[in-house]
Amino acid sequence: MPNFPTLDDIPISGRRVLVRADLNVPMSDGEISDDTRIRGAAETIGELAKKGARVIVLSHFGRPRGKLDPDLSLEPVAPVLARALNGRPVKFCPAWRGSVAATAVHQDEWSSLTLLDDPAPVLAGINECLLASQ
Repeated sequence: MPNFPTLDDIPISGRRVLVRADLNVPMSDGEISDDTRIRGAAETIGELAKKGARVIVLSHFGRPRGKLDPDLSLEPVAPVLARALNGRPVKFCPAWRGSVAATAVHQDEWSSLTLLDDPAPVLAGINECLLASQ
């Protein structure tokens, strides 16, 4: 069986770590009705921050069908993620690229957490390989 590296094997202190997490949780009346996925991701996200990484979390939310929909923002996820991380602050950034996102991830302290908003509305119909090369 292959021996895969774990977080204990990788020097992450003082580095930015991008985490693609599944935070697509059900909502009811504007509230998260089941935080199981958030709690599941919190263990890894929290461990990265404890080890001194600047953690940047990216996820999708709902099915926006290529249109921006404020009801499908990840903003309500940030405080629930913070609670799952025993009160560790989670900063929400309303952008996932550009100067707003760059400022958010470069000004944070080490061991901080930033949740970037959902890129799916913008990415719908775009060749992700082409976008990634930019």
